[in-house]
Amino acid sequence: MLKYIDKGCKLEHLEISNIEGKDCYGIKFTDKEGLETSIFFDNESYLPIETEYSAPNEFGQIVKYEYFSCDFRNVDGTKIPFKSVVYGDSKEIIEIMIKEIKLNPGLDDKIFSMLEKK
Repeated sequence: MLKYIDKGCKLEHLEISNIEGKDCYGIKFTDKEGLETSIFFDNESYLPIETEYSAPNEFGQIVKYEYFSCDFRNVDGTKIPFKSVVYGDSKEIIEIMIKEIKLNPGLDDKIFSMLEKK
């Protein structure tokens, strides 16, 4: 987070919010152009539950986006959200559901070898 301050962003603590039935604390970053990003963390697990940010859409208009993460599961010692939903201007844009994650499964060195010229 310190890199944001070094880049001239303003950082502030937000009041506790209830998101999806969980009390969350929030942090808001405001960049030099005035665009804001807020991240809300579950008070018990400290996992990021929601991210809100403003960004230009394909037409150059500033749109508010909300990114929700849930169904966190332990994968090799790392908590990973198996479900995420993104909203733009309060409309659902995409829902991502992960069925399985394999971290560092190992790859056969052969896939990195150069093809022989004929």
